[in-house]
Amino acid sequence: MNSLALCSLCLFLIAQSPWLTNATVFGDGSDLIGQICNENPEKKIECTNILRADPTVLDVPAIANCALYYERTIEDFTNSLNALKRQDPQTANYLADIAGDGPSSC
Repeated sequence: MNSLALCSLCLFLIAQSPWLTNATVFGDGSDLIGQICNENPEKKIECTNILRADPTVLDVPAIANCALYYERTIEDFTNSLNALKRQDPQTANYLADIAGDGPSSC
């Protein structure tokens, strides 16, 4: 697989991800607990109690920060693809290489 095809494939896969690339922060994290626990109404109270007991659940700013890394990754892959179109393989290689730095630190 050549580097243009690989770059295109990676860009497509990241762009289609319904999770972190579309992450947003609403309030203090309690909305997140509500969304999770509403999926199973029979155990909603138990679910809410368990999730509120874990302080890391409310660490939504960290999730939002990781979402920014993924947005930057898409930009880097797009720039890499544009560099390939301009016949600049060194720059394209560098941009594709640094694209994974942010998400790997999440």
